[in-house]
Amino acid sequence: MAKKKVTREDVVKALAANKKDDVFTIENQYQGYLEQVGLSEETMKPIQSKQTKRAFYAGFGRSLLTLRNDVSMLPGEEQVDMMNNLYQQTEDFWVEENKKELERRKNSEEQK
Repeated sequence: MAKKKVTREDVVKALAANKKDDVFTIENQYQGYLEQVGLSEETMKPIQSKQTKRAFYAGFGRSLLTLRNDVSMLPGEEQVDMMNNLYQQTEDFWVEENKKELERRKNSEEQK
């Protein structure tokens, strides 16, 4: 069964009710990631689901460690700059991945 996607409205309501722990979970982020990349636990093979989730949690955890142990040691404004830099790297990665996927699909259609 699909898990319910947490919306911005859910976050606002949770914050207003002082229940942020109900919405700020890694699982909610994982479900959002699956939606972003067009995957569903219901349609993935069990090994794919397991490995996808493990990879997501590993990356998420590594990001948190980087923020806590490294970025937090920078002076205030440099922390913000580094966060923006890391965000930009992530955005650049996904832009390139999406271009590759669109090209792959175009080539696949041309071969039919």
